[in-house]
Amino acid sequence: YTGGNNRGLAYALAEGADYTLILNPDTILANPELLSDLVTYLEAHPEVGIAGPRVFLRDRQTVQNTVLFAPSLWRSLGHWGRYRLAPDSLVLSGSSVVEAEVLNGVCVLLRSRCLHEIGLFDEVFFMYIEDADLDERARRAGWSIRYLPINGVIHRQKREGYHPTSPVAFLLKRNSIYYLVKTGQRSQALGYALCSLLLMGGTGLWRALWHRDRSGAREAWRFCQELSRTTRVILKTGYPPAWVRNAGNR
Repeated sequence: YTGGNNRGLAYALAEGADYTLILNPDTILANPELLSDLVTYLEAHPEVGIAGPRVFLRDRQTVQNTVLFAPSLWRSLGHWGRYRLAPDSLVLSGSSVVEAEVLNGVCVLLRSRCLHEIGLFDEVFFMYIEDADLDERARRAGWSIRYLPINGVIHRQKREGYHPTSPVAFLLKRNSIYYLVKTGQRSQALGYALCSLLLMGGTGLWRALWHRDRSGAREAWRFCQELSRTTRVILKTGYPPAWVRNAGNR
């Protein structure tokens, strides 16, 4: 994902584009004026380096929450409880302009001057959390990241493939640990990894003892083994091992 987008971004910058739109392939245009609306806003707000519109999830009746937060051990723990008590309090993609910490990269407009200053996607991420890293570098350089209540696209995100030991789950955890180390938060990276391992280990034990699900328990154990190995490499070298599709799962 990062490498493919970087090829397109590099071409756009070399051709002198003022803006580049990052758009997931599993989307349908919901607003024919999307590009002009986004560019008009950015032209009027030169401090904004990255902007994203309203994204619908699978149909026009459901808005996907695209205003996100950067990985954080304490925030993850807090949001875990907050989501169960008041889930709507975490949904920020409403009818107002929002100064975002992270915008989901499903549909974002990038200002070329911002990219020239901060660089392109970090290809070590492969996919997932790369948007948080790009936004963090933009913020540190003084750029604003904004959610705009402009109808954008319908995201036809698949429903399957997100179970706890899936490649998606592994990459999200691996890349969160890498992000925390990269941003100088090693203690949080270690704590995040330990909490993830304890949770997955407990899940595997529960599956084995309560549900007699030996296959599920083995999947959880393999996931823990690979995440533990990956965490040690990141903490030692600052970078994760090269991504392998079947790492931590089968």
